[in-house]
Amino acid sequence: MPTVAEVRDDVLRQRALYDALADVLAREDWPALAAVDQSIADYLRGAACCDDDPQRLHARLRLKALHGQVRKRCEQECRRLREQLRDYLERAEGRSAYQQSELWQVGAL
Repeated sequence: MPTVAEVRDDVLRQRALYDALADVLAREDWPALAAVDQSIADYLRGAACCDDDPQRLHARLRLKALHGQVRKRCEQECRRLREQLRDYLERAEGRSAYQQSELWQVGAL
């Protein structure tokens, strides 16, 4: 059975992770997300699973819910970047075709 101090420390740690994750999400600082996500993974690997304490359980569920929101936002950002990259590639192909047609017109090819 964990002591009151252990429970308090664990809840504070989860709150700090929650705050860091919320900050990354608010700023959409995707490079910083990797470090926060690693901190969460490290915490979860080392944390004793004592969900019988209501404070710990609440903090863990809150962190889990926010992590789900961040994951969804990351998926949206990946889709946006994929579409942007596809647009760049299509434009590059168009530019290349245009440049080749210009060269043909001046007889360089």
